[in-house]
Amino acid sequence: MRLRAFLVPAVALAVAACTGPVRNGRRTPRGLDAPVTPPAPTGPVGTAPPAPRTGPAVEAPVGVEDRYVGKLSRAEQEEFRAAWALFVRKDAAWPEARDRWLARGGVSGYVLAENLLRYFVSASKYGERTDLNRVALAAKKVGEPAVAYFASLLVLDQRPLDQPVQSVDADGKPVTITVWRNDDVTRQHLAYILSAIGEPAVPMLSSEPYLRAPSPSARRYVAYALGRIGTDRAVDALASAMSAPDWQDRASVAKALGLALNFAKNQRARAVLDRARADPDPFVRKKVEEGLEGRTKSEF
Repeated sequence: MRLRAFLVPAVALAVAACTGPVRNGRRTPRGLDAPVTPPAPTGPVGTAPPAPRTGPAVEAPVGVEDRYVGKLSRAEQEEFRAAWALFVRKDAAWPEARDRWLARGGVSGYVLAENLLRYFVSASKYGERTDLNRVALAAKKVGEPAVAYFASLLVLDQRPLDQPVQSVDADGKPVTITVWRNDDVTRQHLAYILSAIGEPAVPMLSSEPYLRAPSPSARRYVAYALGRIGTDRAVDALASAMSAPDWQDRASVAKALGLALNFAKNQRARAVLDRARADPDPFVRKKVEEGLEGRTKSEF
């Protein structure tokens, strides 16, 4: 499994999960705790059919961004299936099983991160806030191996699905989905997960493809994630983005610096905001003053 190839099956999996019953006005993921047989690889990378949405993906070998990171034995695959079932069932034994799995090192963090992303995409749209909290906590435990999975999805605008997915619309009518499209709610939730991961996410989020992603929405939530992380490196990355030519980008960065100052309590952000008081745009200056006065509201 390579990350670039993985994103399409993962999204197809999540959209397919939208066909479950309605509860409290929201559809809930269906069949997530059922047993699963991993799909056999078929054809070149990126052409295999989506994995079943009913359980974990534990294929081997495993690679991330075209980088080989390890291989699971059959015994390890079975161990992970058993541990993942505890997560899905919200079993009290999950934290111990998670820590035991991650203690293996090597490929273990990447395998867990992949499955957390698969679960996340469905939970973000149809689950409860507690599901997102559980994903965030587990992703934090995984650390750096989880960053690329969630960050890459944050900057993605849309992606054709390998296979059409049958779902239902808001009125319960059948629809066929051929393209997955990102939205602000998903990005907000992704930023929340990345801020929970914390400092390990900063190098990727502060890189050029993220701070200056093509999508204004992506750039905004990258900034918010950095602001909530609020470490020195995160603040320095935001300081570099405070000179963006677009006033809306600068306003997002000013708000993110307010998050760093007021939530992460990093005084390094104050000096950057002080300099930004001279910004030519009045809305940017408003966000600067909100940050300096402790009135910045968090998005998540």
